[in-house]
Amino acid sequence: MYIPEHYRQNDPQAIRTLIRAHPFATLIALVNERPAVVHIPFVLDEDGDRLLGHFALANPLTEAVRSGAEATAAFVGPQSYISPRHYLEPAAHFPTWNYSIVHVRGALRGLDRTETVRFLRTLIDTSEGPIPGPDAVDIRSGPLHLFEGFLARVIAFELPMAEVEGAFKLSQNKTSTDLDRQVEYLSGGTHTQQELAEHMAEVADVRRTEEAGQIR
Repeated sequence: MYIPEHYRQNDPQAIRTLIRAHPFATLIALVNERPAVVHIPFVLDEDGDRLLGHFALANPLTEAVRSGAEATAAFVGPQSYISPRHYLEPAAHFPTWNYSIVHVRGALRGLDRTETVRFLRTLIDTSEGPIPGPDAVDIRSGPLHLFEGFLARVIAFELPMAEVEGAFKLSQNKTSTDLDRQVEYLSGGTHTQQELAEHMAEVADVRRTEEAGQIR
């Protein structure tokens, strides 16, 4: 994807953090010379170098998994419209949109039964974790026929993180004062805007340090 250099994110930890915080992504691959798309949750493995996912066996992308086709997974983190009205001098700025995006490319590989079961347990355990209460779903103790029926209808796969690109557009080209004003506004908005505000606040701190150095 096109990434202006000042928005490029190369920090592996920042990229992994975004994937884990926003695991529901878009997977794209060519099937019969046409782009095929599916929207699914991913698990980033413990080593942080491959993605694990699954979808219905009837999905056209099953062919891409079986053939080991190249695919791209696109993760979208916090994003929001940025209005000039919140800058110190609104007339000097143009409306824009801030966002954090990660693209992962690699060759698909199907998982065997053992790997699939392990992946599904991890996905469910990770998803159930934030839900309070003692009755968390555990496929280890659920009805066997239900689990076997589910396994027969899905295909699980891995996507090695062979090529990773991160674009974090967080108003890096603005002054710390203008960033602070945007952060103040976004902090009172939706959950997504509040998350974006946290990232922009970090950029504002960096800008302050740069500005202080320029003054000296």
